[in-house]
Amino acid sequence: MPLLNRLGILQKVDVVVLAMFCVSYVEWRRAAEEVEKLKSLFIKQPSGRICKHPIIGIRDDAQENMRKIISELGMSPAARTGLYMAPNEKIVNEKLKFFKGA
Repeated sequence: MPLLNRLGILQKVDVVVLAMFCVSYVEWRRAAEEVEKLKSLFIKQPSGRICKHPIIGIRDDAQENMRKIISELGMSPAARTGLYMAPNEKIVNEKLKFFKGA
C-alpha cells in the first residue's frame, strides 16, 4: 500500500475499499487452505447428488471480489493504464535533482 500511496493511486477515501479487499483476501486465503486439505473436491449430498464442496465456492467468490477490487484500486498493470495519477511532488523533485546536471 505504501507504493500505491506514493504513486498517488491510494487516497484516504479508499480505506473502505481497501478494507473490503483485506476481508476478501482473508476469506480467500482461509478457503484456499481448506481446499488444500480436502481429499476430494466433490461431496455426495444425502439425495445422492454429487456437487462441488461448498468451500470451493467461498474461495472462488472471494477471489472474484479481490479481482474486482484490484481493478478499482489500480493494483494490476491493465487497471493502471486508465488511471490518472496525481504527480507526487517528492518523486518529481527527486527526478529534477537527479537530472539537473544532465
